[in-house]
Amino acid sequence: MKKSALLFVFCLFFFHSAFSSANVLLNNSFETEGGNVGLNWTQFGEAYRVAEGGAHPAAQDGSYMLLINTQGTGGDGNGAYQEWAWPENTNYTFTGYYRIEANLPADYTTFLKVDFYTAGDVWITATEGVKMSTQTDGWVFYELSGTTPANTATARFVPIIWGTTSETLANTVYWDNLSAVPEPGAMLLGAMGLLIIPAYKKFKGKTV
Repeated sequence: MKKSALLFVFCLFFFHSAFSSANVLLNNSFETEGGNVGLNWTQFGEAYRVAEGGAHPAAQDGSYMLLINTQGTGGDGNGAYQEWAWPENTNYTFTGYYRIEANLPADYTTFLKVDFYTAGDVWITATEGVKMSTQTDGWVFYELSGTTPANTATARFVPIIWGTTSETLANTVYWDNLSAVPEPGAMLLGAMGLLIIPAYKKFKGKTV
């Protein structure tokens, strides 16, 4: 294979390897124990890592999942989160699978959300996905995508139940197999083009 062809293939391979999207969440299916919600996760309210079987359904991935109950106090959230460095104006896709065993009470919903913080740990804003409350037939895929706002330094990825009334929920809402993926922005893609296009021009029209 000629040098120009090798250069073109190398550029394609390099950028695919360097910038392919990868899930940053650790213990994303809650398989590793640690605290109430599993290693690498931070609990708030009534959230627990549980094993499939008994009072709980089969996990979507592996043998464990996140169960989110409610405290019966209303006006607050329950769930878990991981927080990661995430610069401003960077795309993200936050996905997972949820399962609702029975319709939730009025004013109660479960969803994914992303909270954004400055380098000084000051909350900027949050993006919330579609709020779900009806019983599902098994596990359902869920996706939330967007771009971090200006001044973002970290992003907090959160599966949550939120309600405003004093209802107690147990063994009803589950989340599993979560993923938070950064995506290359326009500037990065432009930089890729600046290097790949010259290599392609050298390669074009030549035999290998």
